[in-house]
Amino acid sequence: MPNNALVLKKLLEGQPTRHYTTLISDKSESAAANIVVFDKTDAFYFAGGHNKTKSDSTTGTIALWTAILKAKKLGCESFDFLGSS
Repeated sequence: MPNNALVLKKLLEGQPTRHYTTLISDKSESAAANIVVFDKTDAFYFAGGHNKTKSDSTTGTIALWTAILKAKKLGCESFDFLGSS
């Protein structure tokens, strides 16, 4: 298992209430998704992407915007993109 997959697995198993996912789907197939980790004041974009066969990059942007709005609802004061472009 690659290191990034192992880190993700341990993160999701260790703190089940400190992360959330956003998912945009087209009927039964996923089009875009994100994983966000958060604490009391900050949210951190951990991973995400979109299905190129089912969507374009706009769908990924909508999923990310949804993740940012969820962070705000959870009381987070900042959303850190962790160096993503």
